Amino acid sequence: MMVALLSAATSWSNAKRAMNSMKEVYGSVFAYDKIYAEGRQKLEDTIKCGGLHVRKSNLMMSTLTQVDERHGKWDLDHLFDATDEEAMKELLTYKGIGPKCAFVVMGWCLKRNPFTVDTHVFRIAGLWGWIPKKATRETAQAHLDAMVPKKLKFDLHFLLIAHGRTCPVCRGGSKSGEKCEAREEVKARLKARKES
Repeated sequence: MMVALLSAATSWSNAKRAMNSMKEVYGSVFAYDKIYAEGRQKLEDTIKCGGLHVRKSNLMMSTLTQVDERHGKWDLDHLFDATDEEAMKELLTYKGIGPKCAFVVMGWCLKRNPFTVDTHVFRIAGLWGWIPKKATRETAQAHLDAMVPKKLKFDLHFLLIAHGRTCPVCRGGSKSGEKCEAREEVKARLKARKES
């Protein structure tokens, strides 16, 4: 959850800067005893290089407090034995852990296979008509997780991120009016599949 919180609402390069700073100061991103004992202000100063440091340090310390109060240790290994629904329900009870962060934890830490919707995926899914026009990130997350076949979720997530960063048509803020070749190819294949 600490990595998910650090990577929320920022670029991966900013999140990595904050994580590297934590490694320098605490020895590890996961040195929970040391992080907790040395307090929120030190954590805030440590992760300042990654941005949103005030909010993120508050959320991270709150999460550590909640985990300690509920379980008496810095350990959520019981979630490996929980169902997807049970794990998601518990993750969402932690302050600052929304659906996107919970899906990241489910995929990366718990080795489940949800379809995570980040900024690039949300934008492209909207541009390509894969989600309802008025979908929020949360409803898009639920919609795409249900619609994307399990075997494609992990790879498709990363392909859409790479595409969203590099395609001149689908990149954020593009007003070129051109057609995205990848989108046209996907549309043509889906149409051919329906007709066969």
